[in-house]
Amino acid sequence: MLSKILANRLMPHLPNLVHHSQSGFLKGRLISENFLYAQHLLHHATTQNFPLAIFKSDIHKAFDTISWSFISEVLQAMALPLTFINWITTCALQGSSQVVVNGLAGKKLTLHRGVRQGDSLSPYLFILAMDFLARWLLKLQLNGNLLLPFPQTLPCLFYADDALFFFKPCIGQAQMLKIIFTLFHSLSGLKVNPSKSQLVFLNTPSDVTEACQQILGCIEHFFPITYLGLPLSNKKLRKNDYTTLIERFKNTLNTWTSSLLSFAGRLVLINSCLSSLPVYFMSVFQLPRWVFDILNSIRRTYLWQGRSTNRRLVTVAWDKVCSPKSIGGLGVLDLYTFNLSLLAKWFWKWHSSDQSCWRELLVNLHGNSPTPPLSSPLSKPFQQLRPIMSTTTYFNITSGAFVLLWHQNWGLGILSSNFPILFSYCLSPDIIVYDFLQHLTAPFELFRPSLTSSLLAQQQLLQLVHLTQQILSQPTSQTHDQIHFKIAPNQLTSAALYNFLKTFPKIPSDFRLIWELNVPPRVTTFSWLLLHDKLPTITNLQKKGMILVNRCCLCKSQAETILHLFRFCPYSLTTRTITSFLSNCNIPNLDMYDALTSTELTSKQKELLAISCYYIWKERCSRTFSDANNQPRSTAMLILEDWRLLHPD
Repeated sequence: MLSKILANRLMPHLPNLVHHSQSGFLKGRLISENFLYAQHLLHHATTQNFPLAIFKSDIHKAFDTISWSFISEVLQAMALPLTFINWITTCALQGSSQVVVNGLAGKKLTLHRGVRQGDSLSPYLFILAMDFLARWLLKLQLNGNLLLPFPQTLPCLFYADDALFFFKPCIGQAQMLKIIFTLFHSLSGLKVNPSKSQLVFLNTPSDVTEACQQILGCIEHFFPITYLGLPLSNKKLRKNDYTTLIERFKNTLNTWTSSLLSFAGRLVLINSCLSSLPVYFMSVFQLPRWVFDILNSIRRTYLWQGRSTNRRLVTVAWDKVCSPKSIGGLGVLDLYTFNLSLLAKWFWKWHSSDQSCWRELLVNLHGNSPTPPLSSPLSKPFQQLRPIMSTTTYFNITSGAFVLLWHQNWGLGILSSNFPILFSYCLSPDIIVYDFLQHLTAPFELFRPSLTSSLLAQQQLLQLVHLTQQILSQPTSQTHDQIHFKIAPNQLTSAALYNFLKTFPKIPSDFRLIWELNVPPRVTTFSWLLLHDKLPTITNLQKKGMILVNRCCLCKSQAETILHLFRFCPYSLTTRTITSFLSNCNIPNLDMYDALTSTELTSKQKELLAISCYYIWKERCSRTFSDANNQPRSTAMLILEDWRLLHPD
């Protein structure tokens, strides 16, 4: 309890205490940001043909070997209150253990190192200790003792004990890194394990790589390497680099050995497990179309036929399945759209986060701009996201230095659409608002000379200047350009953007009402197929080209259609009548859609109708495949049993 209280008190202050090269266990910092930083630095070194060495370290039993005295000294160096440090020392940095042999406890062994696994305070103490190493490396870099290919970049990245070190590939720098590791081991007890560490080089002579390997005691690896669970490469990912993700999909399915799950059960597993597997990967990479095709094929096959090796009829298009429930879909995650939504958060961080190490790297390498440079690996998805972000964002400007004049909304809408004739005369389509404000008194300099021959274009320019002056005349307390999202009041979330992209500009459907019923999931998914007229009735199977005798197996007199089977079939009518009498809840003779949208029926009546249709269909399938022949009263009793579980009163 005390440890939890101390952790809660320490947690809000950690972002100000810990350098932003550390992303583990800190609110607001993303593990994927560290990977993006490494990816962009590697990409820049490749395009500029700079030599670069990367050392991915593995710390031997990190949580078990860190020195308590070292943690105490770090806490004191950070000027934390002495009373608070004493509480931490008493709670987390003291203890002993005993070895029990045949039920007899031995002597107490006084402990001097290691933080407790599962203790809420342990990860915070560990990252504070690792922050010492980060600050030390930054100081060595500032003093010129640690050399990097690009001066204004970080020498290291940390996610808890997962560390990545960048250095200029030469013997002197490898020796410096070795000395740092040795001294850090003597101070903290944390030792780098060379046998499990990885050393990679870029644009480096072979004699230098061999010397660095001998100094650091680590063999050379080659790109791509795995960093934070993702492939880090200096080139475009190959087809083999995506096989890990695809194999995870297949292996997850192999663990679901049961072939008896219903359609509803398989839908739950797809939404809760399968669809979430590629989310981390998609938060950094834009997956190729062929990967989406394979992943969708795996999900689609499992949804419709489960673990069965027999091919089954796919009755609803995958696009409809991936539509939100509010517009008639099943709400299965559309991976392509969600991939774009996940990448859009980097657009948010680019415009809103001053503490982002990824943004800081790009600004240091390429300078400030409204969007990441074209040389950035994220430039392609950002170009695809531009129309989406233009419609969902707006800026409150002060200087306009980070806002595109024509393609971003800064108070006048999207100018390229609102002033199309004037836009056709502009010299630079990607001009920023700041440059336009500098020419506000002489705006003709930003357009082609032929603008003077178009009266309408000149009128639009004068109107634009007038509206801009009105915006600038409004008082504001902000000190820099601020971005706002129309669909999320505080900040952009991937889920909010995804829902917007999947529903706009579509109109909500009455199909959403089936998900509001208090019925089992198997009944809900059945009702969804029923409303779409996608149940495999004989009529629907004949439409698919199957040659079958079209006769209702319940009454053996009429063709088997959705309308006949659930509304006019004598067996169904009798079953409904018995159910209504025994439940004291009248089931109207309406089809499912009319019943759902009716304002005169109670929710209990709608739920009883849905359950009735489900068991009528179940009886139809039993007669077709098992030669069963239950009477209407037996089916009615099954309906009532399910319904009374939901409404015991």
